[in-house]
Amino acid sequence: MSKLETMSTDALLAHALEAAENDPSGEDETRWAPIQQLHSRNESSIFDSAVKWCSSEKPWIKCLGADILGQLGCEEEEPPFVGPSEPILTTLLEESNEEVLTSALMALGHLEVGDLETICRHQTHESEDVRYAVAYCMGPRGDDEARAVLISLSADEDLDVRNWATFGLGTLSDVDSEAIREALVARLRDEDSEVRGEALVGLAERGDARAIPATLQELEQDEVSALVVAAAAKLPDPSFVPHLTDLAESYTDDEDIQLALANCQGASSPEASDQEAN
Repeated sequence: MSKLETMSTDALLAHALEAAENDPSGEDETRWAPIQQLHSRNESSIFDSAVKWCSSEKPWIKCLGADILGQLGCEEEEPPFVGPSEPILTTLLEESNEEVLTSALMALGHLEVGDLETICRHQTHESEDVRYAVAYCMGPRGDDEARAVLISLSADEDLDVRNWATFGLGTLSDVDSEAIREALVARLRDEDSEVRGEALVGLAERGDARAIPATLQELEQDEVSALVVAAAAKLPDPSFVPHLTDLAESYTDDEDIQLALANCQGASSPEASDQEAN
């Protein structure tokens, strides 16, 4: 049992406040460790403290309050503080401080709540962290406006924003449309291999044959990601077999590669399928 686990809630709250003051940037693990411990406790006193901190004049304290509310009681099947947390976090979306905005948006994303129009106002924010947080909020939502925001952010200049938006479009939701597919196809030409992999998986999930030549091209590279293997398993093609066989021989214990290889060995080529249909 860790030292944090044995702390009383009052002591843990005080420790979280001190750690946040020592790391106003919010990037140090020593700041997040007490927050994560607080998340696991389903106590109204924690909620009350977080709400109080959200109204502080100091941005770093507001961020702490939002970060706590975002996953408070997360180990419960139905986290009890989602409803009362939403209006508190939504109020923070009127702030000008980008760290506060980011924390509030990420918290709303964790809780999967928040007014869509209010969140979407920040999709063109100058801060890439804020835009990333908007993409995070949109990920699990299936409505047209949320998908439109993700389509736009999937072409963002920032890699992390692009990557999460592409993941949100392709994997987090099974919503399908021509606009979504075209956005994913556009990311097949991305300079980043992970973004390309996310796009491949999204297209493969939707049975889009445009993923086949792109997957083959990725399989021909010296380094092949797990995302590419996943795409091959979801949209198998015989042309993948030689490359997957080589991978299977190199990584004999990798069950995902074995599954993709088996699927592709049992797949018919598009040409053969067309001939059978005729």
